[in-house]
This record gives sequence, C-alpha cells and structure tokens, in this order.
Amino acid sequence: MIGEVIRDLVFELNRISIPDDVKFILDFQIKNLFLSAEIGKKSINYQETYEKAKKVGFSENVISAFLNSSASIFYDWDDYLFAGHTGHSSVFVSHSLTKDPEKLMKAVLIGNEVGGRVGALCILGPLNGQMMSYIHGIISAVITEYITGDISNIPKRVSYYMSNPNFLTYEGFMGGKTKIFSSAFPIVLGMISSMFELGDNRESENGFLKLFSYSSYKSIDKNIRRIFSPSFFLTRTLMIKKYPACAYVIPQIECAVSIREQIEMENGFFDIEKVDKIKIEYSIINYILDQISLKYIPDDLSNRIPLQFSTPLAFIVALMSEDDFNPRSYYIFSKSELMRLYGKTEIKHNVGFTNKVLKNVLNHFPIPIVPDVKAIIYALSGLFVGEKFSIPKNLFEVVQTLVSSGDPKFNPDNFEFFFPTRVQVVYGGRIYEEERKSHSFLARTVSKEEMEKFLQFKNFIKSL
Repeated sequence: MIGEVIRDLVFELNRISIPDDVKFILDFQIKNLFLSAEIGKKSINYQETYEKAKKVGFSENVISAFLNSSASIFYDWDDYLFAGHTGHSSVFVSHSLTKDPEKLMKAVLIGNEVGGRVGALCILGPLNGQMMSYIHGIISAVITEYITGDISNIPKRVSYYMSNPNFLTYEGFMGGKTKIFSSAFPIVLGMISSMFELGDNRESENGFLKLFSYSSYKSIDKNIRRIFSPSFFLTRTLMIKKYPACAYVIPQIECAVSIREQIEMENGFFDIEKVDKIKIEYSIINYILDQISLKYIPDDLSNRIPLQFSTPLAFIVALMSEDDFNPRSYYIFSKSELMRLYGKTEIKHNVGFTNKVLKNVLNHFPIPIVPDVKAIIYALSGLFVGEKFSIPKNLFEVVQTLVSSGDPKFNPDNFEFFFPTRVQVVYGGRIYEEERKSHSFLARTVSKEEMEKFLQFKNFIKSL
C-alpha cells in the first residue's frame, strides 16, 4: 500500500512542471544545504575521511551523499519541512547521482514530498525531527530508483528498506557528535535498496508502521491515500534556520540576541554579572526536549549536542555570545558563567502555547490519528521509549478538546510552523521582554534579496 502510493506520487511529480514558487524554495534549499555541509566539513576532517572511504572502496556517489549529509547537520544548520528534515538525503543523494539541473531539482522535490509524507504518517511515534532517521532510507531508495532505474519498481525498493529500517536512540543522538549518522547511515542503506531484485515484501510496511507509529490507523487506506495525494506541495512548508541549533530553541535564541542588542545599545556594553533573573515560557515541544537533553550534558560541557536542544542553555549561550549567534558560540563561552545564569533561569510550560501549536497542526494536515488522543499523549510524553517524563498539568484535556473540536481544514500550502515563546531578562533591575511566535525563515515568504543576504552570511561563517 505505502509503496504503491509513493510510486503513484512520484509518477505524478515526474509528469508535472514545478511551479515557480516551489523552484525558488528548492533553489534556496540546495544552496543552503551545501553551505551547511561546507561549514560542517571543517569539523569532521572531511579530506581524511574521504581518503579513507576511497581506500575502503566506496564509490564516489556513496561517498558524496554520505559525507555531505553528515557534514550538513554537524551544527544543526539544516532546513526542514513538515514533517521531517528531508534535505540531507533529498539534496545530496540527488546531487550524487545526477548533475542535470532539471533532473536534480525534480529529484529533490520528490525526496521532500515523499519524506515529508512518511514523516506525517508517523508523526505520532517514538522518533521525530532529525531522529526520524528512517526518512532518509526511504527517500534515498526512491531517488536512486527514480534517477537510475524505473519508477514502477519503487514499491519493491521501499519494501526492501522498510524490512530493516533505522531506529535511533536518544543516547546515540544526544550523547555526542555521532548524531551526524542519523541521516548518513540510512542514506547508504536506501541507495543499496535499489540494487536487488528479490520480489516484494508486503509485510515490511506493516512492521514499519507498528514500530514507528503509536496510532491505531483506523480507515488506514483512505488516510494514507490522502497523505500521499499530489494535490499539495509539502516543500512549501520548508523552513531555513537562521541560527545553528535545533529549530525549537531558535525562537529563544532570537530573543536572546535581541535582548543583548538592546542592553548594549542602552548601556554601551553587556555585563553578565548584572543579569538578575531569566524567565522563559514555551510549549510542550521544548518542555520535552529539555527533559531529554539535560541528562546528556557532561560536567565539563564537552558535548555540544545537548546545548543545541536545551532551551535554557541555548538561550544563555546566545545571550553570552558577543557576535551574532553562530557555530563558534558553542566553544567560546565560560562554563562557570553559563551555570551561574542557569541557576537564575526559570522555565514554564505555557499550556496556552501548546494549545496553539497543536491546533495549528491539526487544522492543516491530514494526520490519520486525529481522533486517537492516546497516541498523541504517548508521542508527546515519550513513554514508549523508556523515558520517564512528567506530563504537564492539563495536557490531556487540551489535546482531547482540540481533537474533538472538528475536522481538520487541511490546507498544507498555507501552513506555517508555530512555536511561540515569551522571554524576560531582568538586567540591572530593568526588565527586558521579547516574544516570538515561530522560528527560522519560511522559505516561500523570503525575497530573493533576503535569500542572497542570508547565503552571504553563511559564506562568511564558512570562511572563518
């Protein structure tokens, strides 16, 4: 079923002309991902790794896709859409297999659309965000077959990968720099899936759904067909990160940068000793990420990865950064000052913010588990992955009210990520307050001039 609807979607996407606005988004995505990879390559010893891969016997295609993908997420400066970080495989697998500009852009589009829809299908499950590593295996299998094979074979290729999908653990993801493999390893397996002719495995997708979704999937055929309909472009939901961090903490980073600028403008300098108190309000997503990430931060703060997912620590690092927040910010802060400010930080889960976040998603996307309240609670709390979280008060009632309030409007072309935050910093007795309702750049709303300015900034960071 899933393989067939993916095949049909690819047939349709291959047939149609890409709308101009979607072309602009894809162009932005491709350029942005390659700059992210160039920045990350300095930290993964790219040339040394490349030479070793050649000695092992990997082909240029596989090396290119694997290493570029790894490097592009080293600082979390990747893009994402609803629902998944699809660019690591969509862009780099496509580029490794074809240099034809039109074919490349169409392949990236196909990867985004397939990967985002698989993500939507499994959005209520044990993995999410960059931890949805299996997305890249499916994308890579589809793109490899699309460019080098026959579209009609896609159901088989998808079933080969789904029979042994990647499952990422929090320890493997948060525990250190090895999180870069979350996108890179599945890419190789997806490309390999295009090699064999073993018939089909009709049971692979059933096992895949049982593993990666908590939903009961009532009326599954209808819902899957709705999700994989070619009537909309998930690429229109693509977001470009302004800063190198987990997307959910970027609103707070933006607040920190703005508050520091205000203080420096008024006082001529920023003195960390004058910070009396910090208060951050956020939604359930940040609440969960904080509970996950903080346990993986070592005493010496040598592991940068959790800093990119912890809202209070990312905010404080940004507040301490003398330059506009960038990858170097993770290395030049004072540990003692960071922990001192952490002790002055108050975190609050704002139920109203969570209500708005969930309502925003439920009103726009054909998620097949809208009536499945239990699945939503399991996914939000992480109970099925061995993590013991305290569920914020009244969350169950919030979700139950939302899912019973009516049918989704289902208009993904108008979707905009919504992750509100409110921040207060008491500095020298004065209160500085900032609010943000979202994060990053919604690519479809950015002008060509704004795109070029951002890419120039990344080019500058690359040269440092």
